[in-house]
Amino acid sequence: MNYSSSLHHLRLLEEEKIVKREGKRPYKWKVTGKGQRSLDELGLDREKLKAEG
Repeated sequence: MNYSSSLHHLRLLEEEKIVKREGKRPYKWKVTGKGQRSLDELGLDREKLKAEG
């Protein structure tokens, strides 16, 4: 993947608040943790999901 494609995808992730830029150029990109929660944290029953899927 070339630089411009990588930057494009990072910016899309930034819009979704999945990553954030820090500092000045060159930026450091950090994962925010959004979308990284476990099923337990979301209150979903794993056994029920197994039975359905």
